[in-house]
Amino acid sequence: MNQKKHEGVFIFSFGVCFDFVNLSSSKTMSSSPGNSNSEFETLSDVLQTSSPSNQTSRQVQAAGTAAALNLAEAKIVTHEDNLIQLQSLKIQLSEKRDELIKSRTSSNNELNDLRVRHHQLTQELSKTRKETNINNLLDSNTKQYIKNLEVKNLQNDDYILNNLNVLPSTDWDLRLSYIKRFVPYLEVDKIKTFNECDTEGGNTMLRIIEFQLILPLIFQTNFKLSVDCENDSLKGIEIDDLFKISMLSNSFYQVVIKNYIPNKKISTLMFGLNSFSKLLHKRMSIINKLVKHFQNNLYNSEKYQDLLDTSDNKKLFAILQTLDQIELIFQKNDRQFKIILNWEIVLGDPLTGTCNSRIKLYLIDILDNTTKNLSQVFQNLLLQHDIVTSLTTIIKTIF
Repeated sequence: MNQKKHEGVFIFSFGVCFDFVNLSSSKTMSSSPGNSNSEFETLSDVLQTSSPSNQTSRQVQAAGTAAALNLAEAKIVTHEDNLIQLQSLKIQLSEKRDELIKSRTSSNNELNDLRVRHHQLTQELSKTRKETNINNLLDSNTKQYIKNLEVKNLQNDDYILNNLNVLPSTDWDLRLSYIKRFVPYLEVDKIKTFNECDTEGGNTMLRIIEFQLILPLIFQTNFKLSVDCENDSLKGIEIDDLFKISMLSNSFYQVVIKNYIPNKKISTLMFGLNSFSKLLHKRMSIINKLVKHFQNNLYNSEKYQDLLDTSDNKKLFAILQTLDQIELIFQKNDRQFKIILNWEIVLGDPLTGTCNSRIKLYLIDILDNTTKNLSQVFQNLLLQHDIVTSLTTIIKTIF
């Protein structure tokens, strides 16, 4: 509080002195050299011409008047004014800050909106590009598929025309190669083809195909096929020797000479020979096992001695291919019994040439020569077991 009073007195004194000096200066400047009697020219003149009492009263009067005049004009700055100014400035700055914050918030919101919009546009652009690429790929694949399909259809048409028509294939080398593939128990060898003119048949041009058909280690025979060149039809089948087939299976032999050869059924004939060869190999293998399994019970063992002693495959096959029956002897209660297993290969289906096995089993009492047919029992066992196991089961049951 005292500090404020001293500051006010100092400011007031300084203002009085300042006004007094200005007043003196203005009077000096306003007076001219010719009017020196009307006004004092300097402060020394006042001090020299005036008495002390008048001088003091005039000074106080002049100072008071000047101070009174200049107080209204002087701009006195107090601490409260500074606070008011600072508060006003603070308010202005706060308002400015609020405006800036609002502007920043608005800018951030706009920026976020732009980012969201940019993300959406980027996704839409990516989706559009993907759809465009997919459409392009689909169009390209569709065109390529149609092109490939057209080419494939043409190739299929050519294949169907050349291979899947109702007529036999004219490519005999291919047909013979297929024969080797689908008749694994036959071998086709020494294939020879040539042309021949049939003078007895009206000078018809024939394509002759000769080959050797082999049942490995069993028999072989020569085939001759005559093909009419005009219509690619099979005109005749000639086979050199079928005697071995007649010995092995008379029923199959009769169908071959009476049906397959006269009617030129080469496919049925080849399939029938393969089926016959397959069953013949199976019969030889099983009879060989039975002979060795029951070698101590063989009836008339000298008949099978060569089979038991030989190690040559050719001789073994030569013995086994004609062996369609095995005889065994057993004893029970001082009586001897003979078991006979007979295995024939017969034609099962003339339409396809499929061959079947006909197996029969008999039990003979040697003492009174009575016979019992065990074929049905044996066939029932064959439904669940192989031939060796089924025969062993029957023998153990009886004896």
